[in-house]
Amino acid sequence: MRKARELPDMDFMRREISIFDVATRLGIKTAGRRAAHCWRVGQHQNGDRSPSVSFFRNRAKCHVCDARGLSVIDLVMAYLGCTLAEAVVWITARFDVPVIAKEAKMRRPERWQSSRVGVSQFPLEPLVRAGAWAWMGDGGRAILVALACFTDPATGEATISTRGLGRYSGKMSRSTITTVIRQLENIGLVKVNRAKDGAICKVSTYRLTLDSDKFQRLLGEVHERLVMDRDLEKMAVAEARSIPRSNTLSNHRTTPPSERSTSKTAHLYQRPKVQVSGPPRRPLTCTSPLNGHGETRASA
Repeated sequence: MRKARELPDMDFMRREISIFDVATRLGIKTAGRRAAHCWRVGQHQNGDRSPSVSFFRNRAKCHVCDARGLSVIDLVMAYLGCTLAEAVVWITARFDVPVIAKEAKMRRPERWQSSRVGVSQFPLEPLVRAGAWAWMGDGGRAILVALACFTDPATGEATISTRGLGRYSGKMSRSTITTVIRQLENIGLVKVNRAKDGAICKVSTYRLTLDSDKFQRLLGEVHERLVMDRDLEKMAVAEARSIPRSNTLSNHRTTPPSERSTSKTAHLYQRPKVQVSGPPRRPLTCTSPLNGHGETRASA
């Protein structure tokens, strides 16, 4: 008799118990060890005369009814129409499942090693974690890495010329380096102590000011935008997974081939917009302080 303070290891069920053996115990009609007939015959036009369920990576999926693969536990719940607890009881009654302590901490294998913020000793870590690194242009990223490498840990400053920045960052254009340095100053990320004559082409002293109030406000706005985009992407993926594959296939089949278009070919089916009257529109160029690229927008 299992102790009251022990629980069956559900990760072991998903990984070690064969999905084919579970399907056989449930009474599902199999066709070899990699396919089976779907038990939801009402959702198939021919009663699933041809096997529609495939077994792959210890998961079962009907290519008509299921939007995602079913694990061992999911298969029992879907076939018997029971709850998670009832499915676990059904599996433990027919297969040998190890138990774990109820107070044991469950851990899932992570895709990468996670660490606390500020312990990696990488000076540009806040930019990467907040999402600002992805928003910056190639010139800004290259120059920031060069400045971080040549920063003296004792003083926190990097003394280097414009030619040296171009040599080590890969941006040999002096105008590009000058523009990027100005943009980094405008957002409060870099503080420059130039030569006496004010020429930036000579040897100057640079200090990364990641803790400045101006840059921290901008970093917070970028991070909020990143979190919002991530949540919207998760909602879109969840909504797409909730749509049965049979509905998407039926809609695709009923749509004439001439009306099918993807995002890459949609412009081929759109009529060009022609300005009938009025003064010509002038382009309005907006330069972002982060990426340094100009975006041309039409203004009346």
